[in-house]
Amino acid sequence: SPEQPAVGIILSESMKYLSTGMWWLAFFPGLMLVIIVLLFDRLGENLKKIIAERYELIDIIGQGGMADVYLANDTILNRTIAIKILRTSLAKDPIYIARFQREASAAAALSHKNIVEIYDVGEDNDQYYIVMEYVPGRTLKELIAKRGALHVMEAIDIMKQVLSGTAR
Repeated sequence: SPEQPAVGIILSESMKYLSTGMWWLAFFPGLMLVIIVLLFDRLGENLKKIIAERYELIDIIGQGGMADVYLANDTILNRTIAIKILRTSLAKDPIYIARFQREASAAAALSHKNIVEIYDVGEDNDQYYIVMEYVPGRTLKELIAKRGALHVMEAIDIMKQVLSGTAR
């Protein structure tokens, strides 16, 4: 019925399987509910949030070993930015915090057309973040996944661009 909550429906459907020879299916709907709740909890952990009373997270656009990168809006300057946020599970570890801060300092010290500009670095409610220029388009990883291996000359051109940005 429309008044019956989703959990109640899942439980009543699960009970039907317990009386049949397919008892193991009784656990499937409940397991799916747990997975869905965990997924929404993980996705909702940062989305629809405002960081530092300024940066409104819009969507996750990348993930790395230590941090997640979000498309966001700078509500003060009214511009689209990317914000890299240290994972909550690592934000209590002083080693990871120091690594994240070193990364921010190193990136902020660079100024080159082939490197995104760093706009802000900070911490808000135990969330460490780096705010940077958002560059729309495909990543190199996405390009290779779509097209396969790069031609040698393309790879050399990309390496020249990378090296020109970091050669100091």
